[in-house]
Amino acid sequence: MDFTNVVVLQILLVAGFGFVQAGNEKFEKLRSMMCDKENVDIAEKMMNCVKLFDIEEYRDMLAPCGNGLQDMGLDEMLETWCSTPMEELEKMDECITNNVREANKEDEIIEKTAPVQECLAEAFSE
Repeated sequence: MDFTNVVVLQILLVAGFGFVQAGNEKFEKLRSMMCDKENVDIAEKMMNCVKLFDIEEYRDMLAPCGNGLQDMGLDEMLETWCSTPMEELEKMDECITNNVREANKEDEIIEKTAPVQECLAEAFSE
């Protein structure tokens, strides 16, 4: 999977789908970009793109993974993502990833994240 897909999927951890496959260092950088106060403009651009992904039909995959994710809006998910210890995030990510794989939805989700990917490319090419 190329880096752009990994970044999109990591950003979508905010929306419930993490696939943290890029390793802790890249994940920590992404978390810093999304959560640190000095990166508010970057986080806002990223969240505007993430909102292009409709999570509603996948909420049942979030339910068993903790923290009431299935009932959260994107802003609440971001807040949870920014305040949850890395170890717990990794467990949540593993749970969500397993649920997505068991439901054979990986390809579908990757396809549906294409607009997010395009939005990110456009937002950060400026």
